[in-house]
Amino acid sequence: MNQKVKEIIGRAFRVFYSTGRLVDMKYGMRPMIRYIKKNNNSKQLVGCEIGVRKGTNAENILTILNMEKLYLVDPYEAYTEMQSNGKTVEDSPHIFLEAAKKNLKRFGDKKAFIFKKSEDAVDDVPNNLDFCYIDGCHNYENVKSDIELYYNKVKDGGVLGGHDFGVAFPFLCQAVVDFAKKNNLVIYGARRDWWVIKEMTKNS
Repeated sequence: MNQKVKEIIGRAFRVFYSTGRLVDMKYGMRPMIRYIKKNNNSKQLVGCEIGVRKGTNAENILTILNMEKLYLVDPYEAYTEMQSNGKTVEDSPHIFLEAAKKNLKRFGDKKAFIFKKSEDAVDDVPNNLDFCYIDGCHNYENVKSDIELYYNKVKDGGVLGGHDFGVAFPFLCQAVVDFAKKNNLVIYGARRDWWVIKEMTKNS
């Protein structure tokens, strides 16, 4: 099968939302984003994604949701992760960055790249986010840090969650569960996505 045929087939199997807007052809609309669209899309939203890679999910967010601004946090530094099955995951940051810039170019000022590690980018991201989607480094300490830091950036009633909640990344799952238990939060999830709803404070 030549490359042109592969591209045609790939386009044919892309998943379209009911409006015909294009979403991620591998995963479709990610469940957390679907939840936000269903429940919080009456006004312009401000969100953050940690771990951008090629910008595929960011493209979906900017296409599907009524976004005012999406902050994209990724240092684009090389790193290696070990999954529970013993396979090593490696990133090629320069290739991914060029792909992300290309994929997201048309969204102009609706997106803002922050080329820092998530713990160093906290002050560059505004408070009172409508949502934060975490898909960075998947080890326990990094996930725990991302959740704790960015939960505080999300407004009351907002959504914090992420990707790869599954057997391939048990330490990620443990960090999510530990945080939810500590804060008495319900974990919602579907197809490798997880999310929690930030509870309203007593003074809200």
